[in-house]
Amino acid sequence: MKNPAAPARPVFSYRGKTKDVAAFASRGRRFLLLRFKDNLLGRAGRPDSGGNEVVGTRAGKGAASAAMCEYFFKKFEAGGIPTHFRGRPSRTDVVVEKTRRIGVEFICRNRAWGSYLSRGAKRRVRALEAFGRPVVEYTLKSDMLDDPLLDSKQILSHATSRELAAIRSAMLKMNRVARAPCRRAGIELVDFKAEFGRRFGGKSSSRAPSRLLLIDDFSCDTARFFKGRRLLCHFEVCKALGIPLAKSG
Repeated sequence: MKNPAAPARPVFSYRGKTKDVAAFASRGRRFLLLRFKDNLLGRAGRPDSGGNEVVGTRAGKGAASAAMCEYFFKKFEAGGIPTHFRGRPSRTDVVVEKTRRIGVEFICRNRAWGSYLSRGAKRRVRALEAFGRPVVEYTLKSDMLDDPLLDSKQILSHATSRELAAIRSAMLKMNRVARAPCRRAGIELVDFKAEFGRRFGGKSSSRAPSRLLLIDDFSCDTARFFKGRRLLCHFEVCKALGIPLAKSG
């Protein structure tokens, strides 16, 4: 399918912390225009993708977020992971297919960091301690409740067991795909969070995994990249991976 043309004058119905969202239709299909902002996410005044508050701004950060989304979503598609990405019409704008969002954030961890350390794991772990295998967790998408962890029973009120199996498989595949260029560049993907949605069309009661798409964002707003023990910002990751901030066309 040919990429849809973005509206010349988008009407933004949602204004978030890191991006604004405008809905539009093209050839009978529904799309969203995501316009990334220069806002920095963090907690306690310090930038950190695990935080839910805006702790500052940095010129060009929105363009870096959009560039990282384009780079990683194209790699995920090439790796066999269906995504909602449909194009990047400008430096800060990304066009995506609209889906029925599953209200859960899925987290993949390669090392211990962030909330994994602070919530009191069953055994004491050191900061950046490597796991023997990636850890996949689920949290309710709710800034008001600070994204509480969901257990294996609670998650079934949001997705079917078949969908969860497909999402877990996709998360582990995403981890492998994203870590490969990072290793070559001498940086490390410590953890990331992702969201999934169900495509419109077909029977509304259907929840077949084939209709699931990886959605939202993949940048330093949703993932942590380290060089040694130092957390990297958007610009450092783009430089390390050779991601141009200008749109690829």
